[in-house]
Parts: sequence; structure tokens; C-alpha cells
Amino acid sequence: MTESMTFKHLNRLVLASILVVFATTTSLAQATECDPLPKSEFWSTATHDSIKSYVKRKHDGDWAAYVAKWQRQLDSMKAIHERGGSAVFKSKGMTISGEKLVEYVKALEARVNVTKCLAGQ
Repeated sequence: MTESMTFKHLNRLVLASILVVFATTTSLAQATECDPLPKSEFWSTATHDSIKSYVKRKHDGDWAAYVAKWQRQLDSMKAIHERGGSAVFKSKGMTISGEKLVEYVKALEARVNVTKCLAGQ
């Protein structure tokens, strides 16, 4: 084998190694780049995986519909807060307003952001 051929093989090996490392680190970064879901007394404990499974099962993988659902909820709660109103949660037997509503809006904002992040993966 000539020195030129050895150099070419070495270059290919180095390039292949770099590509493998890049693909692995990119994949790991994508898997961990989304923030955790906020905890809230208003919804059950969900994980990234459970949301992905839910979107696949209930929305045929259509993330737009799922993101839109949470965005509507956020927009609705912001509007209620801006007019000084109260939000009624019949299923929980609760009504919230003021600071409690502000906390819920912040949790919704975080959930929408995480959901958008998951949709982008």
C-alpha cells in the first residue's frame, strides 16, 4: 500500500469517526433539549414520552392539533386574567383568580413551550 493510499484511508477513518460522534451527540442533544414539564395541580403528571405517545395515538402524530389545544387554553386563561375574572375547573371543583390564576398561566406558558419543543423533535 502506498503512502498516499494509507493517508486516504486514514482521512476516511477520521471523517467517519467525526460523523459518528456528531450524529451521536446531536441525537443526545435532541433527546434532552426540551425542558421538563411544569408540575401543576390542574393536570396529571405527564412526561415527554407520555405526551409523544398520546399525540401519536390520539392525533395520528399531528402535533399542530395538540399544540393548538394548549395554546387555546393559555390564551383563554390570559384573557380571563386580563379582565380580572375567575377560571372555573368543574372537574376539580375549583375556581381560581388573582395570583393563583397567574401561577396557572405561567405553568401553561411553560407547558406550551415544552410541547412546541417536543413537536420539533
